[in-house]
Amino acid sequence: MTVDSQLILQIIKLVLGGFSTLFAILLWSKTREFSILFLVISTMGMYALVVYETLVHLGIIINQKILIFGIPLMQLFFTIVPSVFFLISLILIFIKINKQI
Repeated sequence: MTVDSQLILQIIKLVLGGFSTLFAILLWSKTREFSILFLVISTMGMYALVVYETLVHLGIIINQKILIFGIPLMQLFFTIVPSVFFLISLILIFIKINKQI
């Protein structure tokens, strides 16, 4: 990919991630459900990953020297944690649905 296409892709990720985070927070403010809170945290974590990758790409942040299996610690953290919170959210929703049946 060229530099211009990478920049356009990062801008699209930032805009869509921002809207996703905004609407996740709005959803939680309307429902106040615990399971939705984990969904919000997951969405914010995914957006944090996009912001982190953008800052690294622009050279504002330098990748850490702390590596785990050859992957920078912060990138690994921002990649794994949102999936964990998303999984917790789905499990809580599943438990809630099963209690209603």
